[in-house]
Amino acid sequence: MPEQWIPLRLERGDWRLALLKYGVIASSLFALCIGLIRAQPYRDDPLRHLLQSPANCPKPCWHHIRPGETTTEEFIRLLQTDPWVQSESIERFDRNKLCWQWSGMQPALIDSTTPGQAVLSNGRVFSLTLPLNIGMGDLQLLFGAPFWGSRGRYQHEAFIQYSYPREHLTLLIEVDCPMARQSYWHIQPTITLSQGPMRGASFAPHSQYLKLC
Repeated sequence: MPEQWIPLRLERGDWRLALLKYGVIASSLFALCIGLIRAQPYRDDPLRHLLQSPANCPKPCWHHIRPGETTTEEFIRLLQTDPWVQSESIERFDRNKLCWQWSGMQPALIDSTTPGQAVLSNGRVFSLTLPLNIGMGDLQLLFGAPFWGSRGRYQHEAFIQYSYPREHLTLLIEVDCPMARQSYWHIQPTITLSQGPMRGASFAPHSQYLKLC
């Protein structure tokens, strides 16, 4: 005679116990996946290479340009020979500002749609500003929490500025309000290299700055 299948009957309490067990297993597997992802080393080599000073050029320095030290004439000469820069695009708008377009040979971490800028003062480079194709989250992983922070808002626009005195860097975020909090870490800031980064109040939790929007 063929075997007869006898349906398994579970009481209501047994079903709840089974669902609880499966839920615990699923949650554990999800947590394990997240842990494995976070355990992977963060590859910040390209970003460090972009911002690091050459061995023979103490901070602050970018492509042998030192804010506070490099003269305007020397700065223009260095830009004209820099393969990342379109030499014919270098333009001085007034006594205190100079801009340039990118050549296409620059790393993908630089936003090629936005020109580089320099502020000049007393015949020397005061600061350099580079547009980045990288979000705030990756920059925080590289540099850690800022030392200084400041914020402001004008009508429907807000700005948040973070400073890293040891690195001579200042990050500037400009956003349209309202802003979804989850998008904050993907915002691409501009980064300014200067002899003395702008100061502000002691850094507060990011949630305090996001209250602007």
